[in-house]
Amino acid sequence: MSLQTKTSTEVNKKVTFWFATGGAGFCVSRALALKMMPIAASGKFVAIGDKIRFPDDVTMGFLIGKLVQHCSHCNKR
Repeated sequence: MSLQTKTSTEVNKKVTFWFATGGAGFCVSRALALKMMPIAASGKFVAIGDKIRFPDDVTMGFLIGKLVQHCSHCNKR
């Protein structure tokens, strides 16, 4: 999915990532949650959601997508 950010500093910056809406909720494995801690713990998740101005399920998809993309890139080295 392709969405445009709504931040004041990056107006209409196009961001592409895969996600599924939570709706009734979603599960994240413990392993994934632990890998997400550096980028999402201690209020960082809320701050990222506020910055990109998307709902929590979309923010979660964005973070997971970026984490997977980063890990995939590291594994290619």
